[in-house]
Amino acid sequence: MKCISKKPLLYKTKADAKTKKVIQSYMVPMLISNWQDNKPWLIHNTKGNNLHVQPNNEIAQNNCDLIYNFFVKQVSKVLKSFTMASDNSKDLWVYTSDKNLTKTYWHNHSHSSSVNGVFYFKCVKDKGIYFREDNNTIYIEPKVNDLYIFPGHIDHLPVSSNTDEIRISCNVELKCNESIDTLFNTNNLRTIKRN
Repeated sequence: MKCISKKPLLYKTKADAKTKKVIQSYMVPMLISNWQDNKPWLIHNTKGNNLHVQPNNEIAQNNCDLIYNFFVKQVSKVLKSFTMASDNSKDLWVYTSDKNLTKTYWHNHSHSSSVNGVFYFKCVKDKGIYFREDNNTIYIEPKVNDLYIFPGHIDHLPVSSNTDEIRISCNVELKCNESIDTLFNTNNLRTIKRN
């Protein structure tokens, strides 16, 4: 785990071997197959490229908990203390893009999470992500299996793929009883080396 930016506050780690295997051997093939078979770009919806990993999908059922639990374990390496809210959702949301669907926009997850995470399942060169807070904006070029953790109020903008290559990132959220300000107060942050 590394702190790669203080403002916006952003942490980076890599998936462990077990999580990598689940992501690359099961989730990515399933998501690519769904993308190619279901052609979501033909369906007009308000969520753009954000596709809910359906709980009735057998591959998702067997692997989403492992991915989510890895995320929470990493959050505990950043925060000294937090309590999960009773209405916390362990749902995974996948942002997928290629030349067929390139919709993207600045957004945050303050309405649904205290701590947000983005896993990178499949990357496309020069199609990373921007993060901003106040007047500070940074661009990140992630690598496959990277996980970024940040406060739920941080604005971010995924850069969509506009080629034949499919870009896949996965959003995970942790809703806590404590406010974002309390969670990310310097007294509640563990000491982590800066990149």
